[in-house]
Amino acid sequence: MTATTVEHLQHLTAYVPPPVLNYAFRNPHQQLAGTWRRFHGVTVFADISGFTPLAEALAYNGSHGAEELNAILNQVFEALISTIDSHGGQVVSFGGDALSVIWPCQPETMAQTAWRALQAAFAMQSTIAGFSIIPTSRGEFDLRTKIGMSAGELLEIHAGGELNRLEYVLAGEPVVNMSKAESIAVAGEIVVDKNIWQLTNAFDLDSAKQMMVSAHGQPSNLPDSYVFGEEALAGFYRISHLWSKLPPLSRTYPDWSQLDYDAAAEVAATLSNYIPAAIANVFKRGSRYALTELRPMTVCFIGFSGIDYEHDPVAGLRLHTFLRDVQQAIYRYEGSINKLDVGDEGNVLLVLFGAPPFYHDDDERRAVACALDLGHVAQRHHIQIRIGLAAGPLFLGPLGATQRREYTVIGDVVNMAARLMQQAETGQVLVDQSVQLPAKKCCAYQDLGPVSIKGRTEPRRVYLVQGDPKPEPEKSTIKQIIGNQVLKLACLLSTC
Repeated sequence: MTATTVEHLQHLTAYVPPPVLNYAFRNPHQQLAGTWRRFHGVTVFADISGFTPLAEALAYNGSHGAEELNAILNQVFEALISTIDSHGGQVVSFGGDALSVIWPCQPETMAQTAWRALQAAFAMQSTIAGFSIIPTSRGEFDLRTKIGMSAGELLEIHAGGELNRLEYVLAGEPVVNMSKAESIAVAGEIVVDKNIWQLTNAFDLDSAKQMMVSAHGQPSNLPDSYVFGEEALAGFYRISHLWSKLPPLSRTYPDWSQLDYDAAAEVAATLSNYIPAAIANVFKRGSRYALTELRPMTVCFIGFSGIDYEHDPVAGLRLHTFLRDVQQAIYRYEGSINKLDVGDEGNVLLVLFGAPPFYHDDDERRAVACALDLGHVAQRHHIQIRIGLAAGPLFLGPLGATQRREYTVIGDVVNMAARLMQQAETGQVLVDQSVQLPAKKCCAYQDLGPVSIKGRTEPRRVYLVQGDPKPEPEKSTIKQIIGNQVLKLACLLSTC
C-alpha cells in the first residue's frame, strides 16, 4: 500500500468515531450500514461552558473573529483530547462545546475501567483549569467544565445509509445516565451514577472522615486507592476526592500500513460514509482546514422518542430505517445532518440549512417545509417528534484535535432552536421571528405571542407552524449561492 493511501486513511481517521475505526481495521470487508451490537463500557459526558458567549463576542469581528475563535477552540480541545487519549478514552462525538467519551471493556474488567475513566475525568478538569481565563480581542472569557459518568451495557447502531451517509449512534442506560449526571453537576464538578459509585467502592464523606481519623499516624491503614463523594440526587453522586495508584493506559490507534491495497480501499470507503460532505469536498481539494467560518444558517433541532433501546430486540433496525427516511426528507431540501445523539431527554437530531456545500436564499423556508415533512415521516414510523427552528450567524468548522475532530457549529442560534424544541409539544414545529419572517409565505403560522424561554432574560415571540408546506423551492444555482452569501450574513449580523 502506498504512503498516499495511508495518509488518506489517517486524514479520515480524525473525523470518524474510534469504535468504527477499530472495527473497520479488524473487519475491512464488512458492510456496517444497518448493523448494531451490544457491548459493555464506561461513558463520560463533558460539557464545557463559556464557548457560546466567546463565539457570540468574536462574531462581531467577522472572518477575523472566526479565525481567532477557531485557534482558541482547537487549542483547548487539543489539550483536552490529548488528556483523554493518554487515559485510554475514545471521543465518540462532539456536541458543539461538549464531548462524549467511552471506554469499551469486558464485563469482568468493568471496575478497573471505571477507575481509569474516573482518573481521566479528574485529569480533564485539571486540563480545563489551565484555560480558566482566555484573553481575546473582545476581552477575557472563562471556561469551565462539568462531567457526568455511567457504566453498563451499550447499544451501538450504524444508522441511515441514504446517499451512503451513516450516523454512528450509542444508546442505552449508560448514555442516558451520563447525560443526567452531567445535568446534575455544576461547573467544576464530576457526578457519577450508582453503577460507577459501586464499581469504585466509593465512600461517602462521613465515612471518609472517620477513615482519615482512624488512619491518623497510621497511613498504612488507608486503602491503596479510594473515592470519596456524597449523594447529589437519588442514584447519583458528586465525587470530591480520588486517589489511585492505577497507572494511565494510553489509547492505541490502528496501524493502517498493515492493510493490503484492496483492504485499505474498502476501509477508506467505509470510513467515508461517516464523513460530512463539506469535509469530503475539502479532502478532494487537498486542504483540511479551509472550512472555518462565520456563516448564516437555519438550525433545525429535532427531538424524537418511541424507540426502546433497552428492551426492544429490533431497536437498532427501527432507528436505522427511521433515520434513512429522515435523511431522504432532509436531502430533498438540501439540508445536512450535523449530529444525532441520545441522552436523558431522548433522541436529538441537529439539522443545518446553509451548511457547505449548499446555500440558498430561502434556507428558512426549506427548513420549515422539511420540518413539516419530517412530521409525516415520524407518523409512519410511530415516532413522537417535536421540532424547534431558529436562524442566524454561527461559527462553523472542524473542531477538535489533530487526532480527533468533528465538523460542528457553535453559537446562540443552536441554543435557541434547542429551547424552542423543548417548548414544543409532540407533533409541533415552533419557530421564532428569525425563521417566521423570511419563511412567512411557506405556510400558515399561529402567533403564540411572547413566550418565556429558558436562558433568556426577556420573552421571545414564538410561532406555531401550521398546515402543509407549499411546493418545495427549486434548487439554487451556484451563482445564486455565491452572490447572496455575503449580503445575507451582513443582514443577519445587523439585526441579531
